[in-house]
Amino acid sequence: MERRIYSGLIGLFLLSTSHECFSQETLSFSGVQGSERAELAAVVLQQAYQQIDISVLFKPMNAKQGAESANAGDLDGVLARIDGIDVFYPNLIQVPIPINYLELGVFSTRQDLDIDGWYSLSPYKVGIIKGMLIAERNSELFEITRLDNYAELVASLLAGSIDVAVMPKQNGKDAISHYGKNQIKDLGVVLDNALLYHYLHRRHRELVPQISAILKAMLLDGTIQRLTIKQASDNKELGGERD
Repeated sequence: MERRIYSGLIGLFLLSTSHECFSQETLSFSGVQGSERAELAAVVLQQAYQQIDISVLFKPMNAKQGAESANAGDLDGVLARIDGIDVFYPNLIQVPIPINYLELGVFSTRQDLDIDGWYSLSPYKVGIIKGMLIAERNSELFEITRLDNYAELVASLLAGSIDVAVMPKQNGKDAISHYGKNQIKDLGVVLDNALLYHYLHRRHRELVPQISAILKAMLLDGTIQRLTIKQASDNKELGGERD
């Protein structure tokens, strides 16, 4: 009888430890839909969180919806956004190690525009993605139309309802390539640039020092750069196959 009880306890112990070994916490982060920068950040963060036995789930959304969902606690944070969004979304805590950057470009069907800085956009109707804070900071300078995604920006340019679209350069090029609209051109301007940071909801504040240390080590030893270059190259090859 005692032997059977002892054997049963061992079985329960093995079952529970087996479950612990194979169960893993998962954190869900929003990323801007259609953004290569979000995809690159997801690859970096997957490797970073793996070091503390946490898996990462990427939830594509428009910029505004993604930040609002993370701030409300519906998600665990955002993959990568510019510095300072925690001013507008106070439940988000910045992990203070940059994991990527963006260059903001200007796209149009017109080639006669002389664009040189934010003030030069004032005569034109400008389209942006909702929640693009780097553009919102300058929105008092020009007439602005906020749209949900890059497909809508491309459609609005073609319809003539906006004169220019302000988009991260790579996202803009990808959107134009994807929708096959060769009448839209990159005007060759870098309107602005910014480093991108990971943000966690404040309920995960205890993870900030850990993930900061991991990302710092990955930045200094070149891992972030290597992962980013490899993923960008893979994306390019897949894009070529689709074409």
